[in-house]
Amino acid sequence: PEYKEHLVKQRQQHPINRELSDLIKKRLNELERNQTWLAEQIGVTKSAVSLYAQGKSRPNKTILERLYSALEVPYKTLDDLLK
Repeated sequence: PEYKEHLVKQRQQHPINRELSDLIKKRLNELERNQTWLAEQIGVTKSAVSLYAQGKSRPNKTILERLYSALEVPYKTLDDLLK
């Protein structure tokens, strides 16, 4: 359990995960939407969106494209987020 928690914290600290987390929270707020809405838009569970928003998980390319579309931001690869 301790090692698993350590890995989760490491993922949350990764710059890409932090950037994506911040983007999701910011855009949901600006659009006055919630994570349940976003989950429905991109075809994943609310818990998956929650993990993305917390920086604990990263979506695959297909889901990421849908996520950007739903949040009305230009599609970028995760690497582009860091530039």
